[in-house]
Amino acid sequence: MSEHLEQVKVMQWCIRNGIHDVILAIPNGGKRDVRTAIKLKAEGVKKGVSDMFLALPKNGYHGLWLELKDKGGKPTKEQKEWIYKMRELGYAADVAVGHQQAIEVLELYIMGKWEALWS
Repeated sequence: MSEHLEQVKVMQWCIRNGIHDVILAIPNGGKRDVRTAIKLKAEGVKKGVSDMFLALPKNGYHGLWLELKDKGGKPTKEQKEWIYKMRELGYAADVAVGHQQAIEVLELYIMGKWEALWS
């Protein structure tokens, strides 16, 4: 299943569980023409920023940054750096492979039991 479809399934779960108003997608990926890429970079789009952000402080964290990968996907160097930086700043931040693992991370975080799946 594509990363897009995995993320759609995560958002459908968020809607069903009433957190759709505090979670958002960061549309960093995808192919773009050069003009659009230049424009987005000027607007502040940054390489490596996680795919999703849950703006819900919980258990001492300011919120949760979540990088979603499809099966076999691995975080890039820039994505790893972003996750480490967010953790240093007091956020929970993790990588999930597939929608099921992403939902598990969200559930654990919401219950105040998040511990990084990915180091």
